[in-house]
Amino acid sequence: MMSVKILPLLAILLFFIPIANACFVSSELSVEVEDVPPLKPLKTETIDANITFTWGFGAIFLFPLNIYIEIKDVPDWIYITPSESSFSIAPEKIFEGFFGGEKSRTIPITLTPHKEVEAYVDSSFKIHVYTNGSFLIKGSEDEKSVSIRQDFQDKGVIASLSPSTIKLKEGESKRCYLNLTNACNGDITVNFEVENITDNWKISFSPQQVIIPSSYSGDNEKTVTVTFQGKGSEEGILRIKYFPTANPDWGEKEITVPLILKSTEKGGAGGLVAVVAFIIFLIIIAFLWKKKKS
Repeated sequence: MMSVKILPLLAILLFFIPIANACFVSSELSVEVEDVPPLKPLKTETIDANITFTWGFGAIFLFPLNIYIEIKDVPDWIYITPSESSFSIAPEKIFEGFFGGEKSRTIPITLTPHKEVEAYVDSSFKIHVYTNGSFLIKGSEDEKSVSIRQDFQDKGVIASLSPSTIKLKEGESKRCYLNLTNACNGDITVNFEVENITDNWKISFSPQQVIIPSSYSGDNEKTVTVTFQGKGSEEGILRIKYFPTANPDWGEKEITVPLILKSTEKGGAGGLVAVVAFIIFLIIIAFLWKKKKS
């Protein structure tokens, strides 16, 4: 009885095998990967790779079909690992998918940067998926390049004003130097603002805005010339505001430097010299008069 039931099945197989392109059914693999957000050192990010296998008319799954996942051309600053290196496809019934079909699988992939690199510089890796096929089914493959970059790491700006206390004569100007060091992993754009200083003082910066490279892209130190002119004694704040040049939408951070400003009246020192000279003159006259009298 059993052999009687199997005979019609074999007859159907023998009929369709020539149609199936000389016993080999075409197949196609495709992989799609979502965009990767900017990555932070030592923080793991997970993305999904959606793998789709499609086959044509005439496929008979006598054996499972294995699909393999490879990660290639990985930059040296990151670890990338798929949750599975392979998986199998097989219809639940012998003739399921005989007229063609499609099956998909989502594979999570973890990305862990293990060291810091320059921010917003594109790198990439490749996801290669392939199958050697199975009975009556040809092998196929696909490969996608995935763009990755590291996020901006705000490690601050180091600033010092030389000299720290500004002293000058009324009506005169004085140049000082603001030394800046970019400790972040990306170039920054820096602007300056002064607070709590009255109109009695005029303060200017050259340049008013400066781009400071990171240590990855160039010299991460810059000197800005600050010119002071005014009168009186005041204490204020210099606000140094910065943001990543490659991504202004990241936001703005700031550090502050205290400003201590003091001026003396113009000619004050000259008057003191005149007084001292007059006193010396009187001493000399007194000495000569006393010598003459004796």
